[in-house]
Amino acid sequence: MGKPILVLTCPNKKFNNYLKKTNSKIEHLIIILSENHSFDSVYGNYCKAPSFSNPKCNFGPECCEAIPPYLSGVSPVILTDVQNSRWDPCHQSNCETSEINGGKMDKYIINGAGASPNNFAAASGDIFSAQHYHNWAKQYAIADRFFQSSSGASCQNDMYFAVGKFVFKDNDVRPQRAALNGNKCDPDANFLSYFDPSIGDVLNACGVSWTWYSEGYAENPNSGQCYPKFYDASDNPFAYYPSLTEGVNGNYNFRDYKNLLEDLESKSLPAVSYVKFLGMHSEHPGYEGSFLTGQLLSNEVISKIQSSDLYKNNTLVILVPDESGGFYDHVTPPNASNVDGTLYGPRTQFVTVGEMVKKNYISHVQMEPASIIRFIEWNFVWKEGALDTRDKVVNNIGDMIDAEIAGEVPSLNPLFNNKMEINDFRGNYKENKNISLGNKEQFKFLE
Repeated sequence: MGKPILVLTCPNKKFNNYLKKTNSKIEHLIIILSENHSFDSVYGNYCKAPSFSNPKCNFGPECCEAIPPYLSGVSPVILTDVQNSRWDPCHQSNCETSEINGGKMDKYIINGAGASPNNFAAASGDIFSAQHYHNWAKQYAIADRFFQSSSGASCQNDMYFAVGKFVFKDNDVRPQRAALNGNKCDPDANFLSYFDPSIGDVLNACGVSWTWYSEGYAENPNSGQCYPKFYDASDNPFAYYPSLTEGVNGNYNFRDYKNLLEDLESKSLPAVSYVKFLGMHSEHPGYEGSFLTGQLLSNEVISKIQSSDLYKNNTLVILVPDESGGFYDHVTPPNASNVDGTLYGPRTQFVTVGEMVKKNYISHVQMEPASIIRFIEWNFVWKEGALDTRDKVVNNIGDMIDAEIAGEVPSLNPLFNNKMEINDFRGNYKENKNISLGNKEQFKFLE
């Protein structure tokens, strides 16, 4: 007999009963998840500071490090749309760990598992390469210390966006059962369900609307319709959780990408949205993977937000891949996480787009996928660290947000002490101690 479906109480219900607004003026968050590129492979030719120079400035490409001009005697391959479709580096845990080589980052071309000169690549920034990514960097904010949560393949790292911790290795597990939508191509796979709380459970418990929008989800593909041309359930980390797929909000939490466009048109966008395009549209190398198509689809979402009078000034868009895909990056990852003991992987691109982000900005704050969870908790639930995983120890993404426009940005510490009761909070507010408030209208009930 299986485990019962998780029923979670909002971890900050006392505050949530009163605080109906978001912590900042950001009322909507859209996270677009692409696949398999390192920071150097996208921004190595955008950044102008010498590699390993550790620039301290924050504005413009002179404030982030370029890819090294040579590695093992060869220069970087130009990552074009054609090159992206031709070469898919090995990005299993053994390959990435071997190539990282204890932080030396020197086995991507020779002597490493999966080593190849094609792993040493950087986009040029033209229309058939990474023009949109380079333009977003000029107009908005990017981070040059955003690291892949663990050394391993896509599904392994996808889980960190949902629960902020290691769940399984590489792509070794598929969600729940063979009959699940998007699961029918591999009936003999290792199917597992998980029952610990995810950020999706926290949002549902606190009455915060959210949806994972997948391109092709509504087609409910059959056994002959497989990745990369059809929806694959293993690309959705929340699909592993029966509390969500079988919960009362299941039909709302899991929907097709076309529903996102409809929700924007009907002005019914959820507070939190995740967007995942088909494998061949996700920028994934190989598999007919178009680097350009993924950028065009992401730009479609951004353009619709920017043209909306309702959403333009209150929506933050995040662009981030699930992992580095086996592409070279020159910056040594952090040591293993104290939370789950898992080795970090290389840097990936991390882009924030919106009216409330800093412009032409390079953040040097160390972050990772759990930093997004922590921001969701801070902004929509008012309690950071609600999952008690990496979300309780990582830096938030607040360095990339303009406090003068957003009204309030998250600090590196929780806004509230997790054990604080409402009466303590009221006393601190009256004495103007321990709390930084953006919009004091929200706190009139304390006076």
